[in-house]
Amino acid sequence: MIVEIDIGNSWAKWRTINADGQKSAVQRVAVGDFPDGVFLALRDVRQVRIACVAAVETLNRVCAAIREQWQLEPGVARTASELAGVRNAYTDPDRMGVDRWLAMVAAWKTAQSGCLVVDCGSAINMEFVNADGVNEGGYIVPGLMLMRQSLLQGTGQVKFDPADYRPSTAPGASTAEAVEHGGLYMAVALVEAAWRDCCERWSACELFLTGGDAALLAPHLQVPHRVEPALVLDGLVFALP
Repeated sequence: MIVEIDIGNSWAKWRTINADGQKSAVQRVAVGDFPDGVFLALRDVRQVRIACVAAVETLNRVCAAIREQWQLEPGVARTASELAGVRNAYTDPDRMGVDRWLAMVAAWKTAQSGCLVVDCGSAINMEFVNADGVNEGGYIVPGLMLMRQSLLQGTGQVKFDPADYRPSTAPGASTAEAVEHGGLYMAVALVEAAWRDCCERWSACELFLTGGDAALLAPHLQVPHRVEPALVLDGLVFALP
């Protein structure tokens, strides 16, 4: 059995791959609680692949638990200048989060054409990869939660309970709606504008959404797209065969 792990800033996601290549459903655990009992109860583990953007202390703790439980050394993916036909735009690849790197590699290998990869998490990361596999750069903007928090912390009169929120891009009829709908509207508008820009420059562009808020954005997009929640995990096989 192979175990693949994606350790983000808030959540750790993992799945297994059996000898026949079948992938289990992705499990999600708060980073502070990982590895949990369900994970450590796995048997017949022969390889562990890890992508981590959390603090090094978190990675060290997870690796130590894996060594103790299964007596094997986990593989930890690193961002590279080139991988599986994709070339990185960064002069110093170490400065790019490995999650962004693995997601774009997995997306390009799937599309085999120009693609826009949007990771909707704590931040919204957008990467452009042309048909030749060249990463042309990207954007990083605050995610939906960070947009909300910036308004709550940076203004004296914007007060509301986020629990009242229902996803929409319609103009808000309350402070809560105005803030939440506005943030979603901005994110949707940015993604659609970026996709249209790609279509103008390239002959084809496939839009991939991944990350925790991908399912929130997707219903409001008016352009063709696909939601791939496990893109980072999908990229691990190319970095750690």
